Amino acid sequence: MRKFLLSLMLLPGIAGAIEPEQLVAALEGDTVYCGRVDYAVTLPQSSDEIRYQIDLQSVGADSWLIDWHQIDHDQTGWTARTGGDYYSFRGNRLQEIHAGWDRQQLPRAQFSELLPQNVGAQLREIISEPERYEYKLTEANNQLTLKAMRKAGDITDAELTWTFDSKSMQPQKFSAEYNPGQISEHQVYAHYQPLTPTVTTLSESTLKERYAEAFANYRQSNFAIEQMRGEPLPAFSIQLASGEGRLTRQQGESFRQPAVIVLLESESALAGELVSAVRQAIDESPRDAQVIWACMERNPRSASELLGALRPGETALIGAKKLAADCGAAVLPVIMICQTDGTVKDIAIGLNKDTRTDVIQMIMKL
Repeated sequence: MRKFLLSLMLLPGIAGAIEPEQLVAALEGDTVYCGRVDYAVTLPQSSDEIRYQIDLQSVGADSWLIDWHQIDHDQTGWTARTGGDYYSFRGNRLQEIHAGWDRQQLPRAQFSELLPQNVGAQLREIISEPERYEYKLTEANNQLTLKAMRKAGDITDAELTWTFDSKSMQPQKFSAEYNPGQISEHQVYAHYQPLTPTVTTLSESTLKERYAEAFANYRQSNFAIEQMRGEPLPAFSIQLASGEGRLTRQQGESFRQPAVIVLLESESALAGELVSAVRQAIDESPRDAQVIWACMERNPRSASELLGALRPGETALIGAKKLAADCGAAVLPVIMICQTDGTVKDIAIGLNKDTRTDVIQMIMKL
């Protein structure tokens, strides 16, 4: 294995060369970034390109957003990391992983290698592993260019080239040829365009504002609603199933008595069993509580057929999807027990043989 080669070319008037470590440090420290990348991949044994337009926004080392659009097939998606939380949306599926709640590690996101701080991490690997890489850093025309060859034994399995602005040290271009000369040879090209930042903070709440449909319709994790314990019930204004107006509440508004809020699909095959279990729990509980049936469907007939005549202390709502989304309920049914001060005390997710006793016990803990 040949040792690595470092070559530095200086422009007239430049006092000293940019060292590789300086470039790496600048990139790894460039955690606030906004840019658009035109990205293309050529497939093995083909001249066709798969083209993407990718928007990168980073507001911290572990807080970033990647929006992508596959141009030729009009497919879109996005990935975000907000500290220990990871979100990825594509193909009508919102994947979530939350450190400390999910057992699996946060995955490497598609296109995340394009973020400046991750480019820096790649270059750090290159300059610190001479047994695997040969590289050359040059400077000319206000640009820094780093070319690297990655070795696998005696074979070059990748040829990588980055171009950076010599002043800001932000990436401008990237190209790669993988498995050159092999049947699996393919190329990648990326061209960066800096943009004015539009995001200053990233959190689940800012993502929900930006991607309301994804969170409302395609969420598959109940992490968010599990975090509702001790939080005020979100504000809502939902139509009454009777058609006689709406039930409107402000965030944290108090209840006259403890409230059992049931988020359910009235047309579900198990909805009748759920209603029976909750009503039995209310009957057997030594403590009074009101019940709000929040049906996802907008059809008042399905709610009426499910619930029949409402009992004293019951309210039936239709079209409650936004409330479910605001609470973070991905899988229904969900039963929330609220204290009189309007905060969520406890939560039960799903329906099982213990639902009746679970509801009684949750009410008793108030």
